[in-house]
Amino acid sequence: MKRWFLTMMLLVLSLFSACGGGEEGPSYAFSALSGSLPVIDPATVDPALTGAAADAQRAFTADLYHHIVALPGQDTENLVVSPYSIFSAFNLLYPGAAGHTEAAMRAGFFLEGPAADIFAGQGALDQTIRAHSTKRARLEVANASFLETTFPVYQDYLDTMTHYYGADLFTADFLNQPDFMRTEINRWVEDHTAGKIEDLLPPNSIGSNTWMVLVNAVYFNAKWKTTFEDGTPMTFRGAAGDQPFTSMRVELAEARLYDSAVPVGDDPPPADRLQILAIPYQDEQFDMVLFLPDDFASFAATVDGTSLGTLLAQTYQSQPGTVEVNMPEFTIKWGGPLYDLLTDMGLGPIFCDADPAADFSSMTSAVACVSAVFHQAFIEVNKKGTEAAAATAIVVANNCAGPTVTPFTVDRPFLYAIVDRQTRTILFLGHTVHL
Repeated sequence: MKRWFLTMMLLVLSLFSACGGGEEGPSYAFSALSGSLPVIDPATVDPALTGAAADAQRAFTADLYHHIVALPGQDTENLVVSPYSIFSAFNLLYPGAAGHTEAAMRAGFFLEGPAADIFAGQGALDQTIRAHSTKRARLEVANASFLETTFPVYQDYLDTMTHYYGADLFTADFLNQPDFMRTEINRWVEDHTAGKIEDLLPPNSIGSNTWMVLVNAVYFNAKWKTTFEDGTPMTFRGAAGDQPFTSMRVELAEARLYDSAVPVGDDPPPADRLQILAIPYQDEQFDMVLFLPDDFASFAATVDGTSLGTLLAQTYQSQPGTVEVNMPEFTIKWGGPLYDLLTDMGLGPIFCDADPAADFSSMTSAVACVSAVFHQAFIEVNKKGTEAAAATAIVVANNCAGPTVTPFTVDRPFLYAIVDRQTRTILFLGHTVHL
């Protein structure tokens, strides 16, 4: 495998400002490196690989959710997280892992098959989802790798990041200006999330021993296909007791609603009712999918990647009908360091305190390990639509009356997701247990 030293890159590659090729835009204290390979065309990838990538992301989504709600006190607090952002950031790290570290990541992210197939499937899925963005339902995704200028990184690793995941490459002076580089990366994240994600990297998270920071940023802004209006006074029965609220209301024609109380064949309906409703955004590339169980705690504890995929399929395949929706407006922020969470999920072998030591020998000849992972997410849902943003950073260090109207009244704890309709990939996931 050919080795590439970033100090040599500065001599042989044409460098341009981080805003790119003279175009107007924010400028940063980084030097941008041009990639040597074009970004993958999803049309050239076997659809089975893209499907396997979507299955892996749904399985990771469910596992991540279970571990988050198991955190002390989290089951009584509201939540928003972007499994898509976390998975995307680790897509950048995974090609550099080897040995027991690669095996832990493969298990933790539910990856199967040869590495080349994993790269192709995940890359095609990512590009497919990005292509669904429209002017009225915007999804902006950015991947970046900020590399210390003295980091001896393999060219094959850089090519994988740029070709499969469209990552932008930048050189950064972590050795001499670690805190300034931290603030610049935070500014880059803010600029790529419309200012919704601030201070992703906290003070002292970057040091002179930092080799690289891998970042994913996601921004979503879409109007409802059918605008909500002011509803009626209601009571939300959740973790904080009974809370009054004024609903936002809409009547959806040809809505996709799954209802477990509706018998299927000769099978009796389950004791605990579950309703799932897909509320479309303009241009109908994305939906907000609401999961409204009678027993929220039981549902949250048992849903997994397979059942999540099945429930989404049943919802989208349901017979369209007219549904009157009453639900609360809400705004949620969540985030912080993910060390404890990821360690509990079996990803301890990536970190600097791993024993045996983390193995990233597919990335570099130097000693490298993950010193920290940070994630933040934001969502605001109102009568006009939804705005959501998230970012994930991985710090790599060198030591380590007409038609029948069905009511859908959201007046108790519920799970919600923003879903790419075609691939069923969950971009944002969360729950509301109080107002």
